[in-house]
Amino acid sequence: MVAGGAEKGAGLLEASEVAAKTSGQAVGAAGDAITKADGGLLGMSEEMTTHAMKLTGESISGLAKGYGEADAAETAAAAEAAAYERSKKKAMAFVRANKWREARSECRKMTKANRLNPEAWFMLGSISERLGRHEEAISSYQTVLRLTAGSHAETHYNLGVTYQKLGRLEEAMASYREALRINPSFTEAYSNAGRVLEAQCRPNNALVYYIEAHRLCSEFTEAKAGISRILNKTEAWAGAEEVLKEASRKNTCDPSTHCHLGELYWLQGRWKEAEDHYRQALKLDQTLVDAWIGLGNALQDQGQYAESGPCYEQALTLA
Repeated sequence: MVAGGAEKGAGLLEASEVAAKTSGQAVGAAGDAITKADGGLLGMSEEMTTHAMKLTGESISGLAKGYGEADAAETAAAAEAAAYERSKKKAMAFVRANKWREARSECRKMTKANRLNPEAWFMLGSISERLGRHEEAISSYQTVLRLTAGSHAETHYNLGVTYQKLGRLEEAMASYREALRINPSFTEAYSNAGRVLEAQCRPNNALVYYIEAHRLCSEFTEAKAGISRILNKTEAWAGAEEVLKEASRKNTCDPSTHCHLGELYWLQGRWKEAEDHYRQALKLDQTLVDAWIGLGNALQDQGQYAESGPCYEQALTLA
């Protein structure tokens, strides 16, 4: 995704690369399949879909019963459900074949067959975004939020990604914050929020979000890259140090914050302080390759060559 027309962030909720997200879902790079490994639609829970379909049936049935037409209502509801499933099956097949226009057409049929099912609107939004139909994607996601009382974090996230692509940064930030309010462990939302804040020239605010994303998932490279970008901006050093110290106080058992402080002090030529923080990180986790490399660099810059060598060797062993 693009923040402010220049920065790339994490993509739409439509891939199956990163497992173990909320509700057993995943987030990955934009452009990947929007289906789960089992063929289901990623991003919408079964409970939500079942509830919406039940609601539609009950609404039709209840209306018809008022006029003594219960049987007709049940038949109509069954026909709608069958039409919905047929279109969904076709849409999924088109998605797997990368036939996005055809998939969009089937999704539109799904929304007509069951206008109260958020799954259909979520899928339409993802596919519309893929086709560059941003306004349609926004409208579809907003419909999902109306149908779910705004409680679906993944839709807020996708809405944020779409706003971010359009350079509507304030709206993107609001969407990411809402996603994080619902799901405080949403790694990609933290990282993309950091991208937005960077694009708004607020590096130290961005650093707060990147640190949290990295804390939640140390293997998430975009967050790590964001932290390094900010630490390499000399004008951000003073504020970055305070942000990192505060993060260290909040999460005393998090070794990554000590690694980041070590990196910052090393960049500033404060090698003894860098050494101390890398050692603190390794006390908490001796498997951190970056900490061993950083400690080796800090020792070498202090002229302690004999001590730096084993650090690099340990890093190579762990890599």
